[in-house]
Amino acid sequence: MSKPEVKRLGGIYTLAWKEEGVFARVDHIAEHSGVLSGEVLLQTVLPGQNGHLHQARLNLTSTTARNAVIKALQSRADDLDWYAIIEQLCREVINLQREGEPFQVLPEIASAPTVTYRAKPLLVEGQANVIYGPGEFGKSYLGQYLAALVASGYTQPFLEIDPGHVLYLDYETSAADFKMRMEGIYRGLEQEPGGELLYRYCVQGLADDLAAIQKVVFEHGIKLVIIDSAALAAGSYREGDPSGPTIRYFQALRELRCTTLTIAHVAKAAKSSSIYGSVFWFNMARNVWEVKKVQEPEEAGFTIGLYHRKANSVRRFRPFSLQFHIDAKGTLLVSAKDVGAVPEFQEAGIKTALLAALQFGAKTVNELSETVGAGESAVRGTLNRGAGTSFVRIVSAGGGATTWGLRSGR
Repeated sequence: MSKPEVKRLGGIYTLAWKEEGVFARVDHIAEHSGVLSGEVLLQTVLPGQNGHLHQARLNLTSTTARNAVIKALQSRADDLDWYAIIEQLCREVINLQREGEPFQVLPEIASAPTVTYRAKPLLVEGQANVIYGPGEFGKSYLGQYLAALVASGYTQPFLEIDPGHVLYLDYETSAADFKMRMEGIYRGLEQEPGGELLYRYCVQGLADDLAAIQKVVFEHGIKLVIIDSAALAAGSYREGDPSGPTIRYFQALRELRCTTLTIAHVAKAAKSSSIYGSVFWFNMARNVWEVKKVQEPEEAGFTIGLYHRKANSVRRFRPFSLQFHIDAKGTLLVSAKDVGAVPEFQEAGIKTALLAALQFGAKTVNELSETVGAGESAVRGTLNRGAGTSFVRIVSAGGGATTWGLRSGR
């Protein structure tokens, strides 16, 4: 009896007895009260067989359950030592599952490769990427646009693409809406859909649905998973455990072992610049971009500004903007635009810089102008518009220069 070749990818195990022509996959692993079970699929390339042998959920720790599977397999192909095969399968999976990830000695750890991107500069390869902003700010359009580019390998002047199979997990709309938008995106690209782009209408939280999603990622060689959107994908919050769903969500992302993009909303009011929900949405993400939007009434499209808020393994990129034009047929055209050319985005950038500069004490308009690198009129206008909500004017009792500080409680 040959020894099986065993591979593990997240919670999926494959075993191959090449001399015997038998192959097995074990997934949907679960453990309750010391009982470890998994869904087992056995296939063969033996002559006279159609490939499939048996599929069942198996209690890997039960002798009775093993014997039942052995009996079923013997009725299909009685010339193999099924006792040895099933015994090896159960032993290998139990040992690997309970060992968890392997321990490594420092010299044996592979050196970190050069940082790469699935869609530069937005998506860092192999990392948990997050793009967030208020509702109706074009985040889903951006997510689907990135899905089309990566799946088809269409590099743009403003986005450098590394092609690969894509899985889009939709927690907000429908398959029909997704298809309609994707058709408009491909028309705008003047390309036929290429590569592989899988879609799934989702209801369960990602962590609860992980086994099924892992299986698709494994079988289709998925390189990018896009989740739209974060709050529904995380699942329900439990009393006394407000951060639990977010933590479990990021644990599930790690199990997928590929590049991920999570589309998230902002907290509370639309003017907020933090991700809705637990602080762990920001802390556990490795690469975070904020979306801002400008749209004139009755305008056929909109412009978004993209601001790099966090980068663990790469340098932060400068803000940039994308202009989305949508015609009457739903065709989407996307072009890059200088974020400084949009007054609303320029002011947003100045406000962020002023908030940072005033963390260390009050300053005059002239001092702030020199610190943030913006004209005095732009600085003064931003301060006046934020007076009472973000900034406070401090008038000197002795007739000195007026200074500005941060509103108390920020």
